[in-house]
Amino acid sequence: MQVLSTKILSKAQKSFFDGTDIKLYHHDFIQILAKDFSFPNTLEHCIFTSQNTVRIFVEKANELGVNLKSIKAYCVGVKTAQLLKSHGIDLVYPTDYASDLAEYLIANHSKLHFTFFCGNMRLDTLPLAFYQNKISYTEIQLYEVQLTSIKFTNNWNAVLFFSPSGVESFLQQNMLSKDTTAVCIGTTTASAVNRFTENIKISTETTVESVLQKTREIVYAQGCSNKKL
Repeated sequence: MQVLSTKILSKAQKSFFDGTDIKLYHHDFIQILAKDFSFPNTLEHCIFTSQNTVRIFVEKANELGVNLKSIKAYCVGVKTAQLLKSHGIDLVYPTDYASDLAEYLIANHSKLHFTFFCGNMRLDTLPLAFYQNKISYTEIQLYEVQLTSIKFTNNWNAVLFFSPSGVESFLQQNMLSKDTTAVCIGTTTASAVNRFTENIKISTETTVESVLQKTREIVYAQGCSNKKL
């Protein structure tokens, strides 16, 4: 059994496959490059849609002496929420998807002004919702996503995807055969894969660990031995 992760996994994450017949390969199909940016004069209601935005934001805020506890945050992703909390930032509303966050903000905070921190390849979900509902916001791009695709010739049992940009990078030089299962971190990433294959599984939660657990279940069902399951 051969599995490819489109992002480098930590030692703890790789241990999900200990005791199995799975041969794991991993490569960062995208690279995050921080951009030069400035904070607005007023920084109160902030939106974060990835861990990358939080890391870069906090580093800049600490350099400038910004009081992180004065910020009210709204975010997408379990790990994004955990990272915000670890820095003492007031987390008002966490959710797994930008579409859910848009619905919440429209219903509850449409009169506020938001600062939306993102990368250059962000989806249009939030900006479009704000435009259609006349919600005031400022968008600040903190990083650029660089596609770092490489070609593999393996016959994959599963390929693990964690973002639409990771899907795009992988498909620059590789294909998904009908026998390869694409395991995706959420419905947004799955939508990016859906144009190329129908053999898709989605993790229960929007975390790397949930993707890995889903992969274990899939390859076990395909006949991979695993004494721990």
